[in-house]
Amino acid sequence: MMKAAFSVLIFLVLLPGYAGADEQIPRYDLSVSFDIGKNLLKGIARITIPDEGKIEIIPGDLDILSVSLNGQPLEFQPAEGVFPIAGKGVVEITYEGTFSGEDMSRWKASRIPYDVISEAGISLSRRWYPAIGSLALFSLKAAVPEGYTAISSADRVTVLRKGREAEFSFPHPAQSIFLVAGKYVETEEIVEGTRVRAYFFHGNRSGAGRYMESARKYLTAYGKLFGSYPFESLTIAETVLPAGFSMPAAVVIGKDEMRHATLGERSFRRYIVSQWFGNSVYADMSGGNWADGLSAYLAYLRPEEEAGRGPQFRKRILVDYESYVNPAQEIALKDYQHATDFASAAIGYGKGAMIFHMLRNEVGEDAFYGALNTIGSKWRFQEVSWDDLRAAFEKTSESDLSWFFDQWLSGKGLLPLTVSDPGVFLDKGIQKVTFEVVQENEPYRFRLPMKMKTDRGEISDVLDVPKETKRIEIPVEGNPREVVFDSSYDLVRRLSDGERPPVIAKLIGDEKRILISSGRETQRYEKVVHALANEGFILKDEKDVKDEDIREASLLVLGFDSPVLKRLYGDFQERTKPGFSLIVRKNPLNLSKVVAAAGGPVTEDAPLLNDFFHYGEYSFVRVEDGIPREKTTTETRSGMSFELYEPVVVLQPRKAERLDDVMPSLLMTPIIYAGERHTDYEDHRVQLKIIRYLYEKGRKFAVGMEMFQRPFQKVMDEYLQGEITEREFLKRTEYFKRWQFDYSQYREIVEYAKAKGIPVIALNIRSEIIKKVSEAGLDSLSEDERKDVPESMDMSDEEYRDRLKGIFEGHRMRGNKSFDNFYQSQILWDETMAHSIDEFLSRNPDHQIVVLAGTGHLMYGSGIPQRAHRRNGRSFITILPEAPSLERDVANYVFFAEPEEPPVTFKLGIVANKTDDGLKIDQIVPRSIANAAGLEEGDIIVAMDDWKVGEVDDIRIFMSDKKRGDSFRISVLRKKFLFGYRPLELKAKI
Repeated sequence: MMKAAFSVLIFLVLLPGYAGADEQIPRYDLSVSFDIGKNLLKGIARITIPDEGKIEIIPGDLDILSVSLNGQPLEFQPAEGVFPIAGKGVVEITYEGTFSGEDMSRWKASRIPYDVISEAGISLSRRWYPAIGSLALFSLKAAVPEGYTAISSADRVTVLRKGREAEFSFPHPAQSIFLVAGKYVETEEIVEGTRVRAYFFHGNRSGAGRYMESARKYLTAYGKLFGSYPFESLTIAETVLPAGFSMPAAVVIGKDEMRHATLGERSFRRYIVSQWFGNSVYADMSGGNWADGLSAYLAYLRPEEEAGRGPQFRKRILVDYESYVNPAQEIALKDYQHATDFASAAIGYGKGAMIFHMLRNEVGEDAFYGALNTIGSKWRFQEVSWDDLRAAFEKTSESDLSWFFDQWLSGKGLLPLTVSDPGVFLDKGIQKVTFEVVQENEPYRFRLPMKMKTDRGEISDVLDVPKETKRIEIPVEGNPREVVFDSSYDLVRRLSDGERPPVIAKLIGDEKRILISSGRETQRYEKVVHALANEGFILKDEKDVKDEDIREASLLVLGFDSPVLKRLYGDFQERTKPGFSLIVRKNPLNLSKVVAAAGGPVTEDAPLLNDFFHYGEYSFVRVEDGIPREKTTTETRSGMSFELYEPVVVLQPRKAERLDDVMPSLLMTPIIYAGERHTDYEDHRVQLKIIRYLYEKGRKFAVGMEMFQRPFQKVMDEYLQGEITEREFLKRTEYFKRWQFDYSQYREIVEYAKAKGIPVIALNIRSEIIKKVSEAGLDSLSEDERKDVPESMDMSDEEYRDRLKGIFEGHRMRGNKSFDNFYQSQILWDETMAHSIDEFLSRNPDHQIVVLAGTGHLMYGSGIPQRAHRRNGRSFITILPEAPSLERDVANYVFFAEPEEPPVTFKLGIVANKTDDGLKIDQIVPRSIANAAGLEEGDIIVAMDDWKVGEVDDIRIFMSDKKRGDSFRISVLRKKFLFGYRPLELKAKI
């Protein structure tokens, strides 16, 4: 017995085909019988070769028992899966094949086989007989089990039954033949002169009625569009497999299509269209399969256009392509044969449909459908190539389309289009909008739709784009506001980041996918985990997930309480909804990936995995009692859009409110964010004014300060209670090491809080952790350091990310090489402060809190405010100083305070370095306090008055409260002439 491997095609495949039709058509007489218990088929194929012809036997995965030509045995030795036979006469092949359907749960949802022999039924549509590389006239005899009804292609439904044997004859050249069989209930109806017979399993009478009604609708509609139905009869049959297919004069409906009415209706529409294009006019596979793309266009895209949903559907096609097709899978349309998985389906059906959409736009409606009618009537039961199609469209449009077919059939992938550097300028008094159209790799010729909004209305145009990169200038009347390119998705192009929604398809199609679960969830969803592992998901425990995993893969997280989700998004609000839900969001650490979360009860009767894989276009699907109750897709931009108008904000000082006027609005607000520029003293004076107002109004509140870090809260409390001195407070909180800005900016605030008994909350995380994350990411933290990291963090705010990226790229953030790490450190900074705020309010629900932090942490609510709100839902107000932007949502209030000089902080005037001997002076600043006191280079400072000095920060702490006219002692060690040091006490005066 000899075998040759072949790939089974999935449910998206429409029509198998074999190239190389000759003028003389071979006859192919096939006889098969079955052993259901063994899932076994036994067959005899007799192929009559006309004249001195030649055929190629393609055995596929069959066991070939014998081959003979005109009764003479042939030695069967196929080369690369093909066995050529030349001559005239009858080739007879005996063979067997096993097509098991015992464990369909192990079949990958993305690659479902088409052939099965089981007690439930028989479905055979691919390599279930030795194929030949040409058209043939087929006849079939099938001995099926008692009680089964057999269905196959037949021009007339005249099935002759001899006991359990059924005979079928198809009198037209065809590329292949199929067979389904089962225990069916039969119905029959005449539609537009066509006999329609439906065969459905017991219990599916409603489905039979639904498809009979659809047959009436589509046979009538497409008959008007393309001429009469190509055959005298149409057979509709149900199959035991999840998905169906279309064959000449027959449509087979899969189980999934029966269960999902919308899916079934869409598939059936394409199956009927294929009766005209694919099943009666065949695609010549030697130059690529055009029939899948055309049937998808006519069955899917055209109805959506008629319903006004064309742009959304075309966008979905592009999203599917980008979700399923990675660079290694990309092929040109001229090389596409059949859909074998989601990726090839996105090429053949999706990209193919888009090519026909663009062709219709190029030649016009009349020429487009005129060519299709010519093709349908002229080349019936013949193989037609892309070149034949081009000739037909050129004839009806009277134009040369060679450039169109050459570039779109030969090019791989989607149009690599980028529009960059849009702007508005005046040229000799004429206002113009300018931009650059850039194509990567091999350039295309195409027309770029454009819409421009101005203060006088909207301008629409279609721009002829040359192949080379070119700057385009467009004169504009009025003031341009926005320009949008290809908002209706008329081009088969790459999507920009802002257009790309996070969808289930991306989870299905990603090259690397990780399934994240805890031990409890893995046990709870055991069957789902097993099925996903079979789909190629890598299983990881949630405790073992690193940033590298998140960046490199799309994730599916089981359970909405996973620490991975809290680390990325803070929380998933959808978790409270009943039923089983799958939610997909963009991956904050890699926007080209997605993160999905799934949770809820899994019932035995809900085929969960396959169900969700049918909803690839959605971002959220919720199933309850086996029925999809909700399906939504995250909204994204339509087209490549660019803002051209930046309004100039004008304030009217006479109408502006004073800070005193808005103070009453603060009294009942739980959280007040008072922003600052750290070195601007007037900002701190405004902060103090707010604090004093609340105190004087008798409010119970605390002051939260970004400047102090959480591990030093106890030291802060000790100082406020008078247990330690200010110097000890600054020393033990390591203020100058960790914040560095002059303490005189904050002294008045801290001292007021101390005097009035107002709690002060250290909000910030340890600076060592921020520095470490900024350099190497969250994964670099030790287990002990991770204890300081909030469990809940939201990294999904794309606008905040974009603002931080602008800051990062503008300043390179002190040499930090990785924006991702910088971004994580900023989120950690914000989330820790939000956590500290929430922690205080949770313990003190009757208090307010005034938060003092830099404006960057507060603008637009992105940094701290929304993160604290996510945790506790408490309302807040933001008050910012002279924000860099006065957009409406930058803050609740923006204040403009007169500049003030902070209290003077005096410097000793030395450059010193900590050594093993002590703090050694390297340099004395001329005309400084140190110079006047007689300090010398090489002196080691021991103390200032009674304050011990061991490092430079000790001097900064000592000098922080000095005033002009103050005197103090400086104890030093000065080097002797030969060896050692001698103690010396010097007097200094400010």
